[in-house]
Amino acid sequence: MIFVFMGILLFISLVSGGTIALLAYEMFHQKFNRALGLLCGLLLVGLLVFEIIPESLESYEKLSLLLGFIIGYFFYSLTVLHSHNEKKHVSSMTPLIFGLFLHTIPLSLTLGSLLNNQMFPIAITTSTILHHIPEGFALTSLFLLRKKKLMSLLVCFLSLSVCSIFFMWIGKDIFIAPRIQGVLIGISICLIGLTSWKEFIFPSNK
Repeated sequence: MIFVFMGILLFISLVSGGTIALLAYEMFHQKFNRALGLLCGLLLVGLLVFEIIPESLESYEKLSLLLGFIIGYFFYSLTVLHSHNEKKHVSSMTPLIFGLFLHTIPLSLTLGSLLNNQMFPIAITTSTILHHIPEGFALTSLFLLRKKKLMSLLVCFLSLSVCSIFFMWIGKDIFIAPRIQGVLIGISICLIGLTSWKEFIFPSNK
């Protein structure tokens, strides 16, 4: 099935981004925390500014996006507050991973609905694959910065791919209201944006 093929390509693109991060880690090991963390944050912000936000404003209602952004802000605040109380470094892990998962849902639903079209454009497939390379880079950088096991990273990549396959399958046959998708993407934008700034860019320039 084509959505399984798309999921496999997504996994390959995530692994490709992760491989680039690992190579950068090996080459610039001494300055990894600052330089690669800054690059990771800038990549995510660039992804938001030049792709995700413009496409979202064009595809979804602004009120839905705003509601999602507010929900995302409260979720991020509660997560950071909990991590500070427990003295754990989970503030950057949980919001970013959750945000990427939420971002995958509307994208996969849209792709799933397009699969019914016999003229399914190759450009959409290509942009989707390239779109996930920075995400693989960012997640790998985060796991390396937090000294997490790479096996957990692969599980995360695989989970994102399975999530994409599942929602492409749903989007192929079931209609999900654009307002709901807008809320999800609004939460995702907020979580990715806040994590990029507070956990990568700001500490690197402190």
